[in-house]
Amino acid sequence: MSEADTRALYARYIKARQVVGEKTDPMSYDKLVRTLSSQAPKILEQHKAAGVEFNVVIKDNKVVLKAKPK
Repeated sequence: MSEADTRALYARYIKARQVVGEKTDPMSYDKLVRTLSSQAPKILEQHKAAGVEFNVVIKDNKVVLKAKPK
């Protein structure tokens, strides 16, 4: 993901947390980048994918990042 894509994902993540009433303090942009950087290689290897796309999803009134192998 490019930095612009990552920043857009972060903005959607923070907005979704506000919508469901979760605190936005705990998740910094740097922490999001570290999470994506650690998860992406695992997903690529597990699914033999060429890429991975992350989306913000609200599930059971909680905000989660959902990975989709490409």
